[in-house]
Amino acid sequence: MRLHVLSLGTTDVDKGVLLTPGVDLGTRVVTPVPGYLIETDGGERVLIDTGLHPGHIEDPSMTWRDVPEFDAILRPVMGPEHTLAHQLGLIGMTTDDVTHVLSSHLHFDHAGQLAALPGRPILVSGPHLAAARANPDGFPPRYWDLPELDYVEVDGEQELFGGIEVIETPGHAPHHRSFVVHLPRSGTIVLGIDAVLSHHQLERDDWSDQVDPDAATASGRRLARLAHAAGAPLWFGHDPDQWATLRHAPAFYD
Repeated sequence: MRLHVLSLGTTDVDKGVLLTPGVDLGTRVVTPVPGYLIETDGGERVLIDTGLHPGHIEDPSMTWRDVPEFDAILRPVMGPEHTLAHQLGLIGMTTDDVTHVLSSHLHFDHAGQLAALPGRPILVSGPHLAAARANPDGFPPRYWDLPELDYVEVDGEQELFGGIEVIETPGHAPHHRSFVVHLPRSGTIVLGIDAVLSHHQLERDDWSDQVDPDAATASGRRLARLAHAAGAPLWFGHDPDQWATLRHAPAFYD
C-alpha cells in the first residue's frame, strides 16, 4: 500500500480570517490544496479529493467573482503543475488509472477536478451530497454536479479498501469526512482534511469561524485524540508549515 501526496493548487488567504480568526487580520498566507492517491494492496488506485478547477490558472476569480467579500480573502493561485493530470504523471499514472474517488466534501477546492474522472465511482456521504445540492452558493455545482459523474453513497464510519478508515468529522461542512490510512512501513496517518485546517486551530482551540463551531470543535479534538492514541501524525487540510515537511509526489509513503 502506498500513499502519494498531490499538490492540486494553492490559495492566497487572509490568515486572520481563515486560519487565526481575529488575529493577524490582513496578513496574507499561501496555503496548499492537497489531494492524495492511495495504491491499495488489492490493486485499487483511490484518489482522495481533486483540488481546484484548472480554470483558476487563467482566472483566479472564476469561482467567487460574484462574492467579492469572499474573493478578497481567498484567492486561488494555480499553475499547470497543479492539474490532476500533471500530478498523476509525476507518479507514472494518468487519470485513467484512478479506479475510485473518496470525497471528503464538495467545496470548490476539493471537488474542482472531478470532471476529469467521468464514470469512476465517487464515494460520498449521502447526507453531505444532499446538503451540497441544497446549498449551491456554498458548493458551486458546476464543479461536481455533472451528469457524467458517478456518485456512490457510502455512509457511516467504516474501513474501505483494506486500510482506509472513514471518520465522520462534521463542522467545517455538513457531514464532512476525514480518513485514517494504515501503511505497512510508514504506519498510521490521519488525514484530517478540513476538519483541522492548520495547526493554529488545535493550538488555539478556536473553531469559531467554522460553519458549525461546536461540531467542528468536537471533530478537531476527536482527531487529535485519535492521532495521539495511535502515535500517528495528523495531517491538516491547508497548513503551509506542515506542507513543507511532507514528501510530495513523486515521493511516497508506504
